[in-house]
Amino acid sequence: MGTHKLTPLRAMRIAVGHAACGLKIDVLRHLPGIVSEWWDLFRRCPDATPFQSPAWLLPWWEFFGHGEPLVVTARRNEVLCGLALLYIYETEREGPQLFFVGKAVSDYLDVLIAPDEQRTQVAQQLLDYAFVNAGNWRSTDLDRLPSTSPLLHVQHPPGVRAIPVRDGVCPQLTLSGRRLEDFVKRKSTLINLRNRRRRAERAGSVEFVTADSSTVDELMGDLHRLHSKRWNLIGVAGMFSDQIMTAFLTEAARQLQTIGMLRLHAMRLNGDSIAVSFGMLHEGRAYLYNFGFETAYSTIAPATQVIAFAIEQAAREGAYVFDFLQGDEPYKFATWGAEPHYTYRLRYFASASEASNALFTQTEREGDDMARDSRNDKDERSPERRGDLEAQPDDLGNDPAQVGLDSAGQDGSLQQVSSVRDATEESPEELAETGQDLEADAVEGVEDAADHPERPVHTHEEYGSPEDVPPRNREDEAA
Repeated sequence: MGTHKLTPLRAMRIAVGHAACGLKIDVLRHLPGIVSEWWDLFRRCPDATPFQSPAWLLPWWEFFGHGEPLVVTARRNEVLCGLALLYIYETEREGPQLFFVGKAVSDYLDVLIAPDEQRTQVAQQLLDYAFVNAGNWRSTDLDRLPSTSPLLHVQHPPGVRAIPVRDGVCPQLTLSGRRLEDFVKRKSTLINLRNRRRRAERAGSVEFVTADSSTVDELMGDLHRLHSKRWNLIGVAGMFSDQIMTAFLTEAARQLQTIGMLRLHAMRLNGDSIAVSFGMLHEGRAYLYNFGFETAYSTIAPATQVIAFAIEQAAREGAYVFDFLQGDEPYKFATWGAEPHYTYRLRYFASASEASNALFTQTEREGDDMARDSRNDKDERSPERRGDLEAQPDDLGNDPAQVGLDSAGQDGSLQQVSSVRDATEESPEELAETGQDLEADAVEGVEDAADHPERPVHTHEEYGSPEDVPPRNREDEAA
C-alpha cells in the first residue's frame, strides 16, 4: 500500500478500523473474484443503473483499465452489502488521482449499497477505506453521481478538502401508460410522427427490429456505420473512429444482451437500417445511450422515429421512466417533454499537496460562484442559461468535453443537416406535398441533425485529458 506521508490519512486508518459498525471492510486488487457477489448486490439495489453492472464495467476495465483496481467491499455476516469500484491514475502534472471504474463513458456512477443498510454510514466506510488504501493520492474525482447517491452525504476526513458541484443534466420522461399518446403532451410531436411514418411507408417497406443474441453484432455494425457516416460527412471523427471504444461498446452490448438489459433497436426501410438506437432497460427505467441515423432520409425523421419506438417499447415493458442521459439537447425537452434531473461531482484534495491546494482554491471559487448564481434555480431550457450551456473550461481548467452540462461532447455545435440528397423513392418535392393533410399545429420539414447531437467521440487522443477520459489499457503506453 506504500508509505502514507499524510498524517490525517494515517490517523484515519485507526478510526476506520474502529468504526465499521459491524461491517467487515476489505480492499481487493482485482475484479473477477467478486463477480458473482457483485451481481447479487447489483440486483438487490433498486436504484442501481446498468452503468454499475458487471456487464458494463468488466468490459470497461478490459479495454480501458489501468494498473490494479481499488475494490473496496463491505460485508455483513459474510454477505456483500457495499461495493466501491475505483482505480488510481497518475500523471506528471496532477500526480496520483482516484477515479471511479467506468470514468468518462458512463452517464451514472456511484457505490453499490444494499437497500436494507444505513447507506450513508456504509458509504462513509467505503470512502474512508479507499482514501487510506489509495497511497499518496493528491485528488479524487467522483463524478456522475445521481441525486440519490449516499456519497453526497458523507463527511470528508480531517485534513482532506472537499467540494461538491453540479455536474450535468439527464432529462427524463415519465411514462404513465403504454402508448405515446398516454404521456407525450406535445400534440405536434404525435402528428409529425404519424405523418412521417406515412411518408416512410410510401417510400417502401418499414419495420422496427430489436436485437437478440443472434443479431446484436449485426445491429451494432449498423450503428457503427450510420454514426460514422454522419460524422465523417462533416469532417469529424465519430465515436466509432476509436477502435478501443468500438470494441468496448460491442462487448458491453453482448454482455448486456446476455443478461437481458440491452435494448438495441433499428428502423429499417426496404430491409436496410436507417436508424439505430442503443439503450438499456433495468428496474423500470429505460436509458437512451446513443444512436445513429441516415441523414439522407431526414424528411422521414428516422432518428425521431426510432426514439419513439424505443420509448413506446419501454412503456409496454412496464418502464415508468425514460432517461435520455447526459446532455441538455433541445429535442429532449421540446419534442418529448422530458424534465431535467441532475448529476453531481465530488472533488477531494489532500491538503498536504501544494498543487492540490491550488487546484482546490480554483475549484472552491468557481463552486462558490455557482452557489451565488441565482440562475441555477432555473432549469437548463431557460434562455437565461444558454450562455452557461456553451462549452467552458471545467473547474480545473481542462477540456470541457466530458464535464458539465455539455458532458460527453453533446453540445451539437459541429452538427448540421447532411448535404446528401434524400434517398427515398419519392423526390423531396413529392415528400413535401404529403404534408398537405397535416393538422394546423403540426411542425413539418426535414429532421435537422443538430436536433440529435449524439455522442461524437470518446477517445484519449481526442480530449487529451486523463481527468476526463479513461486511460488506455495498452502495454506499449508504458514504453
